[in-house]
Amino acid sequence: MNAYLPLRISEAASPRDLVRDTGSGRNRAAAAPVEVVQRGVSPIEDEESNCAIVQFAEARLYAPEESEAVSVALMRIGGYDDRCSVAWETFDPTGTNSRFFVHATGVVTFLPTEHTKTVTVRILKDDTWSANAEFNLKLSEPDNCRLGQLQHTCRVKIIDADFFPDNKHKDAFLRGEIDEEDGFSLLVSYLKFNLKVPGVAWRVVVLMILDQIHNAYFLMTTYLNIYMVDVVFRHKEGEGEGEVEEATERRLVAAGVSLLRPILRRLMEEGEGGGEEEEAELFGGFLVNGSREETAFLCGWLYILPLFVLHLSDIVKVQLNVVGRSREFLQRSLFMKYLHYSEMEQRKTAPVSIGVGVITEAAEIAEMGFMKAIAMLRLFCKMLIVGNFVHMEQPSAV
Repeated sequence: MNAYLPLRISEAASPRDLVRDTGSGRNRAAAAPVEVVQRGVSPIEDEESNCAIVQFAEARLYAPEESEAVSVALMRIGGYDDRCSVAWETFDPTGTNSRFFVHATGVVTFLPTEHTKTVTVRILKDDTWSANAEFNLKLSEPDNCRLGQLQHTCRVKIIDADFFPDNKHKDAFLRGEIDEEDGFSLLVSYLKFNLKVPGVAWRVVVLMILDQIHNAYFLMTTYLNIYMVDVVFRHKEGEGEGEVEEATERRLVAAGVSLLRPILRRLMEEGEGGGEEEEAELFGGFLVNGSREETAFLCGWLYILPLFVLHLSDIVKVQLNVVGRSREFLQRSLFMKYLHYSEMEQRKTAPVSIGVGVITEAAEIAEMGFMKAIAMLRLFCKMLIVGNFVHMEQPSAV
């Protein structure tokens, strides 16, 4: 089997060097692959060889959150006799870290003999525990120079030094006495922490408003029950209007009925004549034409129709996904912090503990902590409604 070795030759190489003997005496005319290099010409000595190269001095920088600004150095390689310039700007690669720095742009000009320049980006202090933020700087629009192939962008990581759920319990964490802290204080701090999560605060407000729809339905059905028992089911043909009025006046539902009657009267089909007699009949105790059956039918619809509104509000609450956003923020922040640990710190931390924290504990604290607090607030509002109802209906019971 013949083996041909690559042969690198120059212009001064002899023709006999183009042929390699394989040892068998045959195929002496077979030429090995060759690469011709012109003497005195270097691959980098092209028309751009004298053009300056501008790039960032470092591809990655770390800045503590406490610092007010971060300085990023630019360097010029070659072309020191001429003047050159580049444009630079900051950008957020994730679209979620703009609250950690001030967006900035500018132009850097290198005068002759200058080889280093510095640009400064302001860092915004944030007291919320979160993952390490990141933003990038990029160079563009080179003038009388060209950009470096690899370091035309620079990544800046802002190291978060805050404590979970807030810095109020920082000393207890450092002393290792967090278990001795007041549980209620920790809960309040955690609830405040969730309200600072991007996109959660306004969703919580909407969620609480939708929860009050259920409380309003509860109050309405309570008054409907009273009206059905005291008026609709109690009224008989032999009873006079005075007895009906006496029964309704004992309850606050009379006020609600009085408000509904003008609306229902306008919606009902108007007949000819009637006048004051028709109005007197309408205010006799029943909502619809003085008829017990029609009034009961209307009350039945008042029970059923709001259920569609309640169902729609529940769909909106699911779409808001408050618990999902809270859980995702905890999981992402915890995992990203672990990825930014040094190699020594990662060895000290068991991967299984990070897995349990991300998969199990983050979900539990969001569902059993934050969402339970919102549910308790809904029940508290319901208790206020019931207490006010009892106080106005039966003051002696309070």
